[in-house]
Amino acid sequence: MAKSKPLSYIIGIDIGTGSAKAIAMTNEGNIIANSQFFYPTQNDQPGHSEQDLDAIWNAFVSCIKKIIDNLKYPPVSISLSSAMHSLVVLNKKNLPITPLI
Repeated sequence: MAKSKPLSYIIGIDIGTGSAKAIAMTNEGNIIANSQFFYPTQNDQPGHSEQDLDAIWNAFVSCIKKIIDNLKYPPVSISLSSAMHSLVVLNKKNLPITPLI
Protein backbone atom coordinates (compact mmCIF):
# COMPACT_ATOMS: atom_id res chain seq x y z
CA MET A 1 0.00 0.00 0.00
CA ALA A 2 1.38 3.41 -0.97
CA LYS A 3 2.07 5.92 1.76
CA SER A 4 -0.24 8.95 1.58
CA LYS A 5 1.37 12.34 1.18
CA PRO A 6 1.05 14.47 4.35
CA LEU A 7 -1.00 17.66 4.24
CA SER A 8 0.97 20.74 3.30
CA TYR A 9 0.73 23.34 6.07
CA ILE A 10 2.14 26.61 7.33
CA ILE A 11 2.73 27.78 10.89
CA GLY A 12 1.65 31.26 11.92
CA ILE A 13 3.18 32.41 15.20
CA ASP A 14 2.55 35.53 17.27
CA ILE A 15 5.02 36.77 19.88
CA GLY A 16 2.80 38.63 22.32
CA THR A 17 3.21 40.46 25.59
CA GLY A 18 2.58 37.39 27.75
CA SER A 19 2.92 34.38 25.46
CA ALA A 20 3.89 32.95 22.11
CA LYS A 21 0.94 31.47 20.21
CA ALA A 22 1.04 29.38 17.03
CA ILE A 23 -1.37 27.69 14.64
CA ALA A 24 -0.81 25.23 11.83
CA MET A 25 -3.06 25.84 8.84
CA THR A 26 -3.56 23.92 5.61
CA ASN A 27 -3.60 25.62 2.20
CA GLU A 28 -7.40 25.53 2.42
CA GLY A 29 -7.38 27.52 5.68
CA ASN A 30 -8.18 24.64 8.03
CA ILE A 31 -6.46 24.83 11.42
CA ILE A 32 -4.93 21.45 12.16
CA ALA A 33 -2.86 22.18 15.30
CA ASN A 34 -2.08 24.93 17.77
CA SER A 35 0.19 25.68 20.70
CA GLN A 36 0.83 28.38 23.29
CA PHE A 37 3.59 28.96 25.82
CA PHE A 38 3.53 31.71 28.45
CA TYR A 39 6.34 33.84 29.90
CA PRO A 40 6.32 36.32 32.79
CA THR A 41 6.79 40.08 32.92
CA GLN A 42 8.70 41.54 35.86
CA ASN A 43 7.32 44.80 37.25
CA ASP A 44 9.83 45.71 39.95
CA GLN A 45 8.72 49.36 40.03
CA PRO A 46 5.51 51.11 38.99
CA GLY A 47 5.67 51.85 35.26
CA HIS A 48 8.64 49.50 34.69
CA SER A 49 8.30 46.22 32.79
CA GLU A 50 11.02 43.77 31.76
CA GLN A 51 11.07 40.32 30.21
CA ASP A 52 13.71 37.63 29.83
CA LEU A 53 14.78 37.29 26.18
CA ASP A 54 15.60 33.60 26.65
CA ALA A 55 12.09 32.91 28.00
CA ILE A 56 10.54 34.52 24.92
CA TRP A 57 12.89 32.64 22.56
CA ASN A 58 12.19 29.34 24.32
CA ALA A 59 8.42 29.89 24.07
CA PHE A 60 8.77 30.68 20.35
CA VAL A 61 10.81 27.53 19.69
CA SER A 62 8.51 25.40 21.89
CA CYS A 63 5.41 26.51 19.96
CA ILE A 64 6.92 25.43 16.66
CA LYS A 65 8.39 22.21 18.06
CA LYS A 66 5.08 21.16 19.65
CA ILE A 67 3.23 21.53 16.34
CA ILE A 68 5.88 19.69 14.33
CA ASP A 69 6.07 16.91 16.94
CA ASN A 70 2.27 16.62 16.88
CA LEU A 71 1.96 16.53 13.08
CA LYS A 72 5.14 14.45 12.56
CA TYR A 73 6.47 16.49 9.61
CA PRO A 74 7.69 20.06 9.05
CA PRO A 75 5.69 22.98 7.63
CA VAL A 76 6.30 24.46 4.19
CA SER A 77 6.74 27.88 5.79
CA ILE A 78 6.55 29.83 9.04
CA SER A 79 5.06 33.31 9.37
CA LEU A 80 5.89 35.58 12.32
CA SER A 81 3.94 38.42 13.91
CA SER A 82 4.99 40.65 16.78
CA ALA A 83 3.82 44.14 17.70
CA MET A 84 5.79 44.78 20.89
CA HIS A 85 7.57 48.10 21.19
CA SER A 86 10.59 47.25 23.30
CA LEU A 87 14.24 47.97 23.83
CA VAL A 88 17.19 45.64 24.25
CA VAL A 89 20.69 47.06 24.78
CA LEU A 90 23.44 45.12 22.95
CA ASN A 91 27.19 45.11 23.46
CA LYS A 92 29.81 45.44 20.71
CA LYS A 93 29.40 41.73 19.89
CA ASN A 94 25.63 42.22 19.40
CA LEU A 95 24.85 40.23 22.54
CA PRO A 96 22.10 41.50 24.87
CA ILE A 97 23.26 43.16 28.08
CA THR A 98 19.76 44.04 29.36
CA PRO A 99 16.47 42.20 29.53
CA LEU A 100 13.70 43.22 27.16
CA ILE A 101 12.57 46.63 28.43
